[in-house]
Formats: sequence, structure tokens, C-alpha cells
Amino acid sequence: MKRKISHLAIAAIAAIAPLAVAAPAATAAPGGTTVFVGDSIPSNPTPLSYLAGKTGSPLPGTHVNANGCGSDGQMPSAYGQAAGKQTFDYTCAGASVRSGGELVTTQLNHAAAAGKLNASTSEVVIMAGANDTYPHILNKVPLNQIETDLTNGFAKTINHAHRLAPNARVKLVGYSQISAPNGDVCVINLGDNTMPLGAIPAVRDSENILQRAGINAANRAGATFVDSKAISQGHDICAPANQRWIMGAVDTSPQPHNLIVHMTNAGLRALATNAAQK
Repeated sequence: MKRKISHLAIAAIAAIAPLAVAAPAATAAPGGTTVFVGDSIPSNPTPLSYLAGKTGSPLPGTHVNANGCGSDGQMPSAYGQAAGKQTFDYTCAGASVRSGGELVTTQLNHAAAAGKLNASTSEVVIMAGANDTYPHILNKVPLNQIETDLTNGFAKTINHAHRLAPNARVKLVGYSQISAPNGDVCVINLGDNTMPLGAIPAVRDSENILQRAGINAANRAGATFVDSKAISQGHDICAPANQRWIMGAVDTSPQPHNLIVHMTNAGLRALATNAAQK
């Protein structure tokens, strides 16, 4: 039973498996434009908005972004406000760099086709990759192969962004700290009463692979890697309720959030502001 729970936790903690609010308007500013692409972390849809995007059916109180995906627009909007740039949200829950779902390169193509990504674009912000780690770990693909494939996938995605927006600066945003400093993962959190499952190697392996692959690919392909680990220390899934930026599968923290095992609003704003300042 514990093994079954651990496997469920791995899939959830990676914050990839996608599951109603009005989205913030794109931030108009004189500093140029930004296209923001990525997975369910920056997309952060409510369950109803996710459903609206998947079915193509408008539902009351939901929001679908310019890419046709459910999104609350919160992280792209916070980025735009901090950077002083109009920011277009092309994120989508379930997106990956190379493993299926909607590829980030496809998101970039959609933005280009809509006239939002071109030689006038000043920045492209990418936050993805988690969907390219944990499924392969669960399938027992060697870790070094997962990291090599992800590094190559990141580099390919960055190069594609450069081709579509030759004058844009490309940023690859890393993920926040998920597991506790000792490796613990807490899926059930009743306020400050966290219930660690103990260290789950696949979660920590995913975090480390994502970080290293992001840094190496950014260096190779001429992008800026934005580290999110430093600012998220003390905000992991086992942190006290008022400090937790990653919600458990069962979590009574009062912090506003849209999805279980995803980030709180406070965490998304913090990561967006940090990325905008880099």
C-alpha cells in the first residue's frame, strides 16, 4: 500500500498531471512584449478552466488563454507587471519539452502564427520540463539518459524560440523547491501538521535533473537560466502552512491556490517576480 501511495505521490509531486476565475489582463507597458510558454505550473488552471480548454466549451467563471488552454493567467501577468512588458500567455497544462502532450515548440508556433512572437518580441519565457522526467523515471529509464534527453530537448526549444523571435532574450525558468531539505515529501498536510512519506528518490531525482538540464541547455543554446530554488527554500511541500508554496494532495493550508500538488498564488507571484528581475 505504501508503495502505491508513493507512486501516486511521485506523479502528483512532479506537478504535471493537469486537472474559475477570470484571468488578469495582459500587462500593457512600454518595455516591449513577452511570450510566456510552459506547463501546468505557469498555466495554473482551475479544474473547470482546464475542462473548458480541453472540451472547447465555454463554462461560467472559466478562462481559456490565447493558446486555447485553461489558465488563470496569474504567473504570466505577474511577470509582465514586474518586467514592465506586455505578456502573452501561451502556457498549457500537460505541456512537455519532448515527451508528449502539447510540446512547448508547438506553443511557440501558435504564438508566432497569431503574430505575437516575431522579430519585435523582446522576451520569451519558458517554464516546463517536469513532464519529461517523472514518467521516464517510473518507467525505469536510466537517469543519465533522461537528463541527456531533457538537456537536448531544452536546447532544441530554446533554439526554436531564437528562430521565431531572433531579437528576443530567452529565459528558462527553473522549478521551485518541492521536497523538504531532507528529501521528505508531504502529500497530506493538515495545516502545520504535515505527514511526510519520507524521502522519495524519484522526486528528488526529478528536481535535480530538471535543474542541471536547464542550466546546461541554457548555456549551450544562449538562454538565461533563472534559478527558482534559492528563493523557494523554506517553502517546500513540507513547510508550515503559511509558508508552503507547493500544496499537498490533501492540504488545509489557507493559502489561495487552484490545484492540488501545484503552487500557491503567493509562490507563483514570487517566481514570476524573481524571473522578471533576471
